[in-house]
Amino acid sequence: MIYVAGILVVLFGIAGIGLTILTLPGTWLAVIVAALCTWWQPNLMSWWVVAAAGALALLAEVVEFAASAVGTAKAGGTKHGGIGSLIGGIAGAIFGAPFFFGLGAIPGAVIGAFVGAVVGEKGIGRRSWADSTKSGKGAAVGRLVATVLKVMFAGAIALLLTVGSIVGIATAPHGAKIPAAPGVGPSPLNAPNQAPATPPPHSEPAKTSMRMWELDSALPKEWPTLYAGRDPGSDVLARA
Repeated sequence: MIYVAGILVVLFGIAGIGLTILTLPGTWLAVIVAALCTWWQPNLMSWWVVAAAGALALLAEVVEFAASAVGTAKAGGTKHGGIGSLIGGIAGAIFGAPFFFGLGAIPGAVIGAFVGAVVGEKGIGRRSWADSTKSGKGAAVGRLVATVLKVMFAGAIALLLTVGSIVGIATAPHGAKIPAAPGVGPSPLNAPNQAPATPPPHSEPAKTSMRMWELDSALPKEWPTLYAGRDPGSDVLARA
């Protein structure tokens, strides 16, 4: 079952990259699945590997938030524009995911962040179009940088967990040899100065009868009175 656990870790690591492109928490999904599989199969990987992957996922969240905040702040955006860019980025990533084999989620998130920031600044913050557009541009750049960096972190997490699984499977004990039961298998050869083993009693079946020609050749000719007749239905002699 350790191979099944390793396959699950690899598959969810790859899925984590795809979900990160969609601005979803794919890094945490990969880490949680790796932790569950390691708890299920303790020999799969070291818990230090799982902890390192969790640290990378936490660092990815910090980097994403910092990149988005810096982009919005440099453009003079407000909290309304920040909330709008977050919602717009997620929606744009989902709508763009079906295009270009999933890579369309990245430009979709950038465009969505721009539109969301503009709507938040203009519709809720009541700012001018110039200020709202400027805030939208900053949010779009921040979203692009944040998405690219987080995808890189997701790839690093998937690679770390995959290598950890391969090393764990390669070094895991695959069962010990079962000792043979006493008396089972070929007996060892006798040593030169060792007496031969005594055969077990009744190792050969005792003879209960003797055929006619064997008895005729074994008995002396001068004992005719010991055996007087033959059983007509068998070749075994009968006593008189």
